[in-house]
Amino acid sequence: FLEGSRSRSNARRTRVDLSECAEYALFPGQAVAVTGVNTFGHTFAARSVIPGLLPTTLCERQPLASSQSKRPINMLVAAGPFTTTDDLSYAPLTEALALAGKRAASVLLLLG
Repeated sequence: FLEGSRSRSNARRTRVDLSECAEYALFPGQAVAVTGVNTFGHTFAARSVIPGLLPTTLCERQPLASSQSKRPINMLVAAGPFTTTDDLSYAPLTEALALAGKRAASVLLLLG
């Protein structure tokens, strides 16, 4: 399945046909760009997969707390994948976010 962003597709999911792609390596929850067509609205016929792309809003740097503030930075690290093989509801990611909120994490580093 390919899931779009909330802002552009309301996070809709569609099946992906990768038979036209020369090579690809994907894992659940991976951020990718895919070129191709979705002629009938139910299956996206991919021509190529470009891994590792993030929306620009996620790539913008945000300053951490001032180094002069004397407050320690509380960092939480979570390793994915953040979906299960049979469900794309992102339940593991939701749990990681809840834990970060509960522990008042200054930084949440997501891997995978």
